[in-house]
Amino acid sequence: MTDAPKHRPDPTPHRAASRPTRRGFLIGSGAAVLVGAGGGVAAGFAWHRPEQEKPPAPDPAFVAAVKAAVAAEMARGAAAAAVTPQTAALQLVAANHAEHERVLRALVPADLLADVPVPSSAPRSLEQVRGAEAVAAKNASAAAAKLTGRAAVLLASISACEAAHAELLS
Repeated sequence: MTDAPKHRPDPTPHRAASRPTRRGFLIGSGAAVLVGAGGGVAAGFAWHRPEQEKPPAPDPAFVAAVKAAVAAEMARGAAAAAVTPQTAALQLVAANHAEHERVLRALVPADLLADVPVPSSAPRSLEQVRGAEAVAAKNASAAAAKLTGRAAVLLASISACEAAHAELLS
């Protein structure tokens, strides 16, 4: 028996001078784009000072409309909650009014809504609440027609919800 040395493969394969591969080129190009974009974003943050900018003051007519809508939502929500006997439909209506109020308040700075009157929660009949919902649907629709953008869409949505409340309570 001859002890011939066993051939072991070289753990580091020898590469001939290779050309760049397509994969290497794409990875390198992608990395360059990401580094450049990151630099651009960093430069934008370095030169832009948002704390120095003040948001434009909302239109006074718009603020007045939001105040009126918030007060109306509070009043209708309190009225729906005060009707006895309380039904699931009335509880849903009251909860919807609370959500409408929350969303309307988000449209303008809180300090501009500080003087919204708190409604009286005198009990009403179911018929009075139903009538108030129908009137509110028409008022919100008319207000939405005078606005544009997000506020118009919100008031149109609230108008549809008020109409659904009136139908639900009939």
